[in-house]
Amino acid sequence: MSVRSSNKDLSDKNHSATPHGVMPHGVMLASRLYRLFKGHIKYMRLGTKLHALVMFSVFVPLFISLALFNIYVTSTMSSRSRATAVHSFDLLYAVLSNNFDYIHRNVTTLQIDASARELLQYGLDTQPALSQTKIKSHVNTLVSFIENRNIWNMRLLMYVSDANDFILDNTTYFPIKSVSEDQWYQSLVSKPYKNTWQYEKGDETLSYLVRVCKPADYYETMSILRITFAENLLRDTLANSLPMTKGSQILLEDDGHIITCASSGESVVETALGIPGEQFSTVTWSDVVIGGTRYQALARAFRQNPWRLIMLIPYGAKYNSVLDDRQWASILISALVCGVGIFVISVLFSRRISHRVSIVSNHMRNLKNGALQPLPNATEGDELGTLVESYNYLTEELKMLTIAQKLAAENQKKAEMKALMAQINPHFLYNTLEMINYYAYESKPEEVERIVELLSRFYRLCLNRGSDIGDLAGEIKLTEAYHSIQNIRYRGAITLVIDVPNNLLGASVPNIILQPIVENAIKHGVLKKTDPKGTIKITASEDGPDLIIQVTDNGVGMSAERLTQVSHGLQLANDMSVGGSHYGLKNIRERLIAYYGRGYGLSFKSPPDGDWTDSGVTVTIRLKKGEQPAP
Repeated sequence: MSVRSSNKDLSDKNHSATPHGVMPHGVMLASRLYRLFKGHIKYMRLGTKLHALVMFSVFVPLFISLALFNIYVTSTMSSRSRATAVHSFDLLYAVLSNNFDYIHRNVTTLQIDASARELLQYGLDTQPALSQTKIKSHVNTLVSFIENRNIWNMRLLMYVSDANDFILDNTTYFPIKSVSEDQWYQSLVSKPYKNTWQYEKGDETLSYLVRVCKPADYYETMSILRITFAENLLRDTLANSLPMTKGSQILLEDDGHIITCASSGESVVETALGIPGEQFSTVTWSDVVIGGTRYQALARAFRQNPWRLIMLIPYGAKYNSVLDDRQWASILISALVCGVGIFVISVLFSRRISHRVSIVSNHMRNLKNGALQPLPNATEGDELGTLVESYNYLTEELKMLTIAQKLAAENQKKAEMKALMAQINPHFLYNTLEMINYYAYESKPEEVERIVELLSRFYRLCLNRGSDIGDLAGEIKLTEAYHSIQNIRYRGAITLVIDVPNNLLGASVPNIILQPIVENAIKHGVLKKTDPKGTIKITASEDGPDLIIQVTDNGVGMSAERLTQVSHGLQLANDMSVGGSHYGLKNIRERLIAYYGRGYGLSFKSPPDGDWTDSGVTVTIRLKKGEQPAP
């Protein structure tokens, strides 16, 4: 038994070490996707899971079937469309080639005719009038025969020597000197060959030009045959052969320049450079990119002229062709309607199961945010009904507990505010009574009377009719009363400047927030100077939804280390070891945070901004503008 067991273990180890035991990359990827999906679906609602399951079960097989169906049908239709396009292209090429060959062949026939050659190459000025009439009549018959084909409104024009003035009629026969300055004439006679095809954009006409030379001198032009046909009629012929695919184009081009074109869309290519296909007999497809659009191109050159016929079909059109077919569109719509119907029925059935669970789940989620809303009474006596009754009992208990906690918190907050307010008044009262005692001892009753009056006004403003909130104007009056008392004590050494816009005087602010800052500026700023005199400036401004109040002095200022200590000291609620003399500032900061929350309070800068002083300290108070603080 032990031998067999050992052999089996060894076999298992060898099997696991073989490449067959290694997990393929596809399986590993599928495993990762499953774990990722499992992690997301873990937190989905029950109704969402049911809906997702129904949607996955209905629409995934439906879309896969439609996709395979679309690929099959599109491939078939693409092959048919391609064959149809090639057939249309071949027919159009045959029509154009026959017309061009007809023009070339009949002009050649006209040139070799004896009477026509006599007229074009030698001239009729030496012939008798009767002979000239016979020759003209014969040539007119040939011209009528050629024009009778009516190819794109074709006309045959002859430009002959001025010596043939007998036959000039400005209808078929024209003097050659009348066109000697025209661009097409100059282009023709400047080239060594005797015939050419041209397109005049200004006249919107296509021309086949033949130069008839003097027999003894091929460089001298005796006459010109010019066959013209309308470009718009040629364009109509191209348009009648366009494929049904949107955006398809048929071009007639010469060395990359578009002569005429027809398109089933709005955009038309501007050049045919880079499109292969120079052979006369074979037809080949090629992929080209023109103007950022990929096309399947079919090009073929003509034997009779230097032009090429090109057909362009947008490359992606074959994939969309199934959507343009009404039969396939009907099948697609019917399948989607059936899928949506199955999905709706399944969703309605699943909602009957998950709706009550969703209601309880939503109320439980809102319960975490403090929303104590009872559920409707249960109408069914199942497990969910018991859960609803238990939830309603819990919310009632939590409501009572929340009300009790709110009352306790409000009472505690009011007690803390009153304690903070009570910490300011005795400190200032002690200094003022000491000053009254001093002036009474010095027998200066008028000063004592003035101080008592200011002190009375100061405490009347401090009381603020029992409210902790006042306006900025009252706070400035309280600070002015305090300043007047201090100026009596320090014999007018301190100047108070108020620079507050009238529209901000009515802003709501906590009571007694400026006086402790002014007191600190006097005691630790102005009076610390060698010459204990100085100015304290109070300004106010708006910063979006916030009200900014700044108290600036031109006292001795603070070093960076001391500024850090003071700021740090204001952030420690119970540490009086650092900045203990700034207890009033700490009191203000704690009240502002209690009123408005974190982000509001006091900040310090030394030296302050501005050009009226290069020393001192600026204390900035930030609070919410126009918002009544919570009591």
